[in-house]
Amino acid sequence: ITIAPIKDQRLIYSASPMLADNEVMVYMNGHEVRLQINDELMARAYKNMGVEALGSILSVGRAVNGWMSKAYTGYNPEFILTNIQRDFQSGIINLTGEQGILIAGKAVANYPKSFASLLKYAANGESDKWIDAYRDNGGNTGAAYLPDLERLGEEVRKEYASYQGVIANLKEGDSANALRAAGRKTFNATLKYIEHLNSAGENAFRLATFKAMIESGKSVNEAASMAKNVTVNFNRKGEIGAELNALYLFFNASLQGTAATSHALFKGRHKYQAWGLAGSMMAVGYLTASMLGGFDDEDKYDEISDATKSRNLIMSYGDGYVKIPVPYGYGYFYNAGRMYAEAQRKGELGKMPYQLMALATEEFSPFNVASTEDSEFNSRKVSYGLLPTVARIPMEITNNFSSFTGRELYPEKEWYKSEPDNEKMWRGTKGTVYDISAQYLASIGIEI
Repeated sequence: ITIAPIKDQRLIYSASPMLADNEVMVYMNGHEVRLQINDELMARAYKNMGVEALGSILSVGRAVNGWMSKAYTGYNPEFILTNIQRDFQSGIINLTGEQGILIAGKAVANYPKSFASLLKYAANGESDKWIDAYRDNGGNTGAAYLPDLERLGEEVRKEYASYQGVIANLKEGDSANALRAAGRKTFNATLKYIEHLNSAGENAFRLATFKAMIESGKSVNEAASMAKNVTVNFNRKGEIGAELNALYLFFNASLQGTAATSHALFKGRHKYQAWGLAGSMMAVGYLTASMLGGFDDEDKYDEISDATKSRNLIMSYGDGYVKIPVPYGYGYFYNAGRMYAEAQRKGELGKMPYQLMALATEEFSPFNVASTEDSEFNSRKVSYGLLPTVARIPMEITNNFSSFTGRELYPEKEWYKSEPDNEKMWRGTKGTVYDISAQYLASIGIEI
């Protein structure tokens, strides 16, 4: 079947099973149908969807980045609340810029029920009419670490391998290894529960947006499109997205997030409303930093690392403080206000232009490098950021520098040089699992 103007409809029978460059095979009512796409860019993009034919080097990069992205996101319990809060904030501003504050308000009202229904669906597959409509119209976007089709294939493979491990060991009478394999299944079940929570968190605002759009009289297609693009559309990755994601951790997620933010602020039908919300974030950043986050002692506030303050709104609480995550992208506005207040307090307003440029690199660059108030670190972040992730890891360990946090991996001072490596740590690392692991390795004679 050829897609053509109404006056030129035609049916073509072909004996050859070979598809032309602009043809794809689809199935309708059990019959094979060759579909021609008479738009060169659309045909090329459609035929390349899901193609992951990477070379050996890029395959290694994809494997490393896939594992790291799961560790940071899908399998990380801390990521659940952090991601929910960041997606919620950026989703509100993006939806406001695209559809206006009234529809954004409806989405906020829909959010609690949407999250609960998605969590139930992730856990046992029970859906409702809104979830069915949302998925039937392409609303689901997978997750930060794995698109939908890849995830399904990977889960089937892992579950089968795990099942084989238990059964094979029992047949051989190896109860110890059978128990170990069963233990891995239990551990995997825990990870899957964490993943379910993350999946619900990532899609809750999308489902709430879908419902709000329908309730506001928008078409199903408009609602589905807005739901997919209200935060980060992980299914959109371009023609070389797979290669870039294999080189740089979270490259596509960062790029798509920046695209959504930019569109809402510069091309959205209600962009001025979005600018109003972004401006309010700048005011919050300025006021919070001006009040030192509620700390009575200026030194206590300044002891908190700049990396922590750039990613969270800090408020004192008891002897410590609480952190409210700030969304990526729109974090530029919050941090611009915070940095201005801190530069004003310290008499360093002359550094602001440089710091704002470094901040823009952190918030909008897909290379995942952090800006800091230390000009030495900022001068190194570009060179580190351009390195592929698999090359950056050993380089950072060798040079004791993290481009992710914008600080040393461990304190390296003159009076520390005589200390054993397992004693070189930040104050916040003391007593953590990393400290305990380092002490154990040192006790058995392994230096790291």
